[in-house]
Amino acid sequence: MKDFFKNWRFIIRRYHEIMPHSMASYWAYHLLFMILTISWQVLSVYVPAQVVQLLEEGASFYRILLPVCSLGLSIMLFQVLDPLRFFSGMEFRIIDLHLSSCFMMGISSEYMNGPQGAKDVENISRVIYQGNQYGTEGMMRQSWDTLTSFLILCVYLLTSARLPWYWLLLLVSPSLARGIVTYYFNRFELEIEAQQRTLYYEQAYCDRKIWSQSTAKDMRLYHLKDYFQSKLQSVWLRMYELLKKEQIWLRSRDALSLSLNLVRDLIGSIILLKAYSAQNLALADVVLFMGIMFNISKHVDGVISSYGQMINNSNQVTPYRKFYDLPSYDEGEFTGHIPEGPLELIFEDVSFSYADKTVFQHLNLKVKAGEHIALVGNNGAGKTTLVKLASGLLTPQSGKIYLNGVDIQTVNPKERYARVAMVFQELELFAASAEENITLKPHQQRDKERLQKAILESGMEHDIAELPHGLDTQLTTYLDPEGVQLSGGQTQRLMLARALYKSGDLLILDEPTSALDPLAEAAMYQEYLRFTQDKTAIFISHRLSSTQFCDRVLFLENGRIVQSGTHEELMSVAGPYREMFETQAQYYREHPAEDGQMAEAWS
Repeated sequence: MKDFFKNWRFIIRRYHEIMPHSMASYWAYHLLFMILTISWQVLSVYVPAQVVQLLEEGASFYRILLPVCSLGLSIMLFQVLDPLRFFSGMEFRIIDLHLSSCFMMGISSEYMNGPQGAKDVENISRVIYQGNQYGTEGMMRQSWDTLTSFLILCVYLLTSARLPWYWLLLLVSPSLARGIVTYYFNRFELEIEAQQRTLYYEQAYCDRKIWSQSTAKDMRLYHLKDYFQSKLQSVWLRMYELLKKEQIWLRSRDALSLSLNLVRDLIGSIILLKAYSAQNLALADVVLFMGIMFNISKHVDGVISSYGQMINNSNQVTPYRKFYDLPSYDEGEFTGHIPEGPLELIFEDVSFSYADKTVFQHLNLKVKAGEHIALVGNNGAGKTTLVKLASGLLTPQSGKIYLNGVDIQTVNPKERYARVAMVFQELELFAASAEENITLKPHQQRDKERLQKAILESGMEHDIAELPHGLDTQLTTYLDPEGVQLSGGQTQRLMLARALYKSGDLLILDEPTSALDPLAEAAMYQEYLRFTQDKTAIFISHRLSSTQFCDRVLFLENGRIVQSGTHEELMSVAGPYREMFETQAQYYREHPAEDGQMAEAWS
């Protein structure tokens, strides 16, 4: 319950921050709704008894009509207020959904890419997207429902206080037993939901691959119909077993509850009728206590059921609340500023490890301002990790990284990122126009002159010209059925145009030409030399023809720089660089007819 009250205060405080103008109406709706709910629930028991009493007294029609109308009015007001209360909670969740997405974009990428970040994303998705009965909205709604049912129950019990103690015990015991069964059923249902969620993810993955355009060719070539049909059938069978188990529990609970309620109602009715026969109770009291007896189980069950759901939702909200304690990546005291101009990069005794792997230990490296560096090595050598450290996307566990003599940890990340342009190995196209994909800016912030320059320097001008609507062409078919799917080479050129548009002083290209043929790659590297003359540039490539265009080559092996020098210097000595280069060159020597120009270049 400690976390529950923290979560309750967190939601109320957040509601006040997001919708301060609606805070008064939020409290008014829920308090009035609670009062009206208690009123009509209590009146529904009292009014029939009062009508019987008035009939016995021979009261007038209008006097009898008054309590009936009061019951009808309370029910009508309840029905009018219910959707208003419902919408006030849903409105908060809808706005919070947008703000949570914005907040998430401010968290450091290092955290978001880690294991805790993945858990947080899943938790937040459940809290916000799962529906009205879950997460923040569900917790608040069930808090009010629990309190309302509890107060109604208290009124019923206080009304029944003048009855013998054993009658009260008879009244409450079956309802309490049903409530306990419901509580354990809800816990069992949570376990079922967790297993179902796993199966939903598996089914959604299969459906996504089956319907994806990118996997259509594999589906046909490898006849994957049987494979995916088998996987889906397995999911459906496991889902059916879970549903069957859930139905067995549900029917067992309902059968037990009905049996207990039937016994209670039968024995309670006999006691009340005997008391009436013995003239110990008036007919109006018999009607009153029968009404309480028939309604009390609903509210005992409501208290326990709402309480269980409320605590479950509170457990979902806890990581959501703690997520908001995370600082934005640009928060803090930053005293350093990077001097203008091409960037000099220095690694000083840098060590870095992932959770399951050490990448660098005491790495030292200096890249001069304006120098062009080629990072080469086998997969897993640490090339991409090195450039992520250089750009500030990762933080070393020890040691320091300097840009133009300034420790990058003392510089606001926004300033760091503004000075670095990077094309990642993983290509990320957005479902937007070509222009939006290159600039990544709102319309009013785009620089048309710089956009055209980036398109020309990246060699993208012919690709843009061939698009049906030029720069306004929608890319991908995710949002627009008539959108265009770019080829691998076109996508890489667009990524390069994006980096050039950003125009950082340190340009990092991680496998920038992997989707191009060797001749196109050689031509593009010639272009790189031209537009990076006044920039510091780091290239990562597996095809070593690119290294001939760089000032220096660094060969990484097991997180260490084992060779450093120009292409000619490294080729003049025996070592892993020359061995890798000659292995790749061997192909072109053996196939001169297929690529005469490249064979000549490798010779």
